[in-house]
Amino acid sequence: MTVLHRIFNVNSSELKWQKVIFWWEIRRPLYNLILTFFLASTLLGLSFFPINGFIKFNNGPILVLGIYASIIIYYICANILYTLGWVFQIITIKFNWTKLKSLTKKSFILGLAISFLVTTIPILLSLINLLIG
Repeated sequence: MTVLHRIFNVNSSELKWQKVIFWWEIRRPLYNLILTFFLASTLLGLSFFPINGFIKFNNGPILVLGIYASIIIYYICANILYTLGWVFQIITIKFNWTKLKSLTKKSFILGLAISFLVTTIPILLSLINLLIG
């Protein structure tokens, strides 16, 4: 059994709500580590784009405070959505729908993919702005 299989595999046969919460919460540090990598990559990528678009920034402490506040709000929102993953799984444990079971098994990876897309939206918008002008 590979490490990735152990991390992402969900045994949906006899899940109790305590085991569901434990499964998700034991992976929260990994999720936040991956989010940190995504966010750092996005900030690094944005540093290569010229900042002469629609928003004009004035350098100073308010700009730095705004960046820190944005990062904190980003992590809070991302972790609230992460928590909704195990809430959704607990609510749907008793349902016997095949599609729902397969979605539950893939929800961690799906959440990571959505987080990646949301995190990279600023780069995509900057690229579109640069191309379209």
